[in-house]
Amino acid sequence: MIDIFYNKDKNIDRTFGIKKVINYLKGKNVRLQDMKAVDTFAGDGTFCSHLLATEVKNMDCFELDYNIFEQLTHNLSKFKSVKHFYNCDSISFFSTSNSDLFKYDFIFLDNPQGMYGQYFEYFNMLSNIKNMSNKKSILIHNLNVKPYKYDKLSSWANERNLFYGIDDCSDLDLEFMKEFHISFFEKLGIEVKSLEFIPREKYKGNIYLYHAVYELELVN
Repeated sequence: MIDIFYNKDKNIDRTFGIKKVINYLKGKNVRLQDMKAVDTFAGDGTFCSHLLATEVKNMDCFELDYNIFEQLTHNLSKFKSVKHFYNCDSISFFSTSNSDLFKYDFIFLDNPQGMYGQYFEYFNMLSNIKNMSNKKSILIHNLNVKPYKYDKLSSWANERNLFYGIDDCSDLDLEFMKEFHISFFEKLGIEVKSLEFIPREKYKGNIYLYHAVYELELVN
């Protein structure tokens, strides 16, 4: 696992976490090869998307930034599993979409950290999961438990406090995170069948970023 404080190389391999996720799911006998997937923050496709594309049956990719989108299509067009590319705001798109064409078995949110535009982390996308999910699905999103270079008076800190419902979200416990997200999805009519936190990156020796990996089932 990389420590981004000590490794300043811009070309650093940051695929450790997603490789662990894939191995974890295979160990649970999840049939990735049968799944229709969506990557909602695909970037240029070289962080995680290219690895997922080799595992799933079909995949749609979303990226908002046009220049990065062009790189994405260039990098992933060679994968037969990648069926569609969408240059749009995925959060806004899925907030209104309820078409069966955009229902998935595997939902991947490689969400940015902090504030981006009007959004924060994965918070704004999470309420859309019911619109995106088949009856059963795998959901993965980034989970930042201990943000670095974190200003407790910033808009980001305020939004974290509001989302998690506590006064200080600078160092969050994984047990709290598990209980919070199970309750969050229960209110949406989604049962969390399993939830695992898989380390993704360190900062100054501490794991700050995880992949949250869920097995979900719609209950109403």
